[in-house]
Amino acid sequence: MTRLQTRTGSFFAIACCASLVASNEANACECSVLSVEHDVQESELVFEGVVTRGNEGPKASAEFEVLKVWKGHAPSRLTVPMTLGDCAVVVRTGERRLIFVNQVEDRLRIHFCASHPLVGSKQYREALAWLSKYAAAQDGGTAGGR
Repeated sequence: MTRLQTRTGSFFAIACCASLVASNEANACECSVLSVEHDVQESELVFEGVVTRGNEGPKASAEFEVLKVWKGHAPSRLTVPMTLGDCAVVVRTGERRLIFVNQVEDRLRIHFCASHPLVGSKQYREALAWLSKYAAAQDGGTAGGR
């Protein structure tokens, strides 16, 4: 091989690697639309709550008043990190949402690929229907009987 061919080959390999890294960074925050069932299975904690301090602006976490826990355990007030690298889920103070949280490196964090629907939305109603069936199955068919 000539020196020119070696340099051209090296340049091509470096360019390919750089484009792969750039495309992975660009797509790092994109998620496939999955199901509520998948979101629940992948989450350590699922709850409905009111955002008492949103993460608009530079804040990396949000605070919630927990109204109902569908999966896992949570105190009545909870602070959840809403970022991972360059990715963030933004919630605003006063919103009432269904929140999916998973565990990353032994810490609870927002589940980035879940929908976190606003209460009253079509997504919320669909999620609530599925979660009601999930809760009944977890309780052995005795949901609401306590």
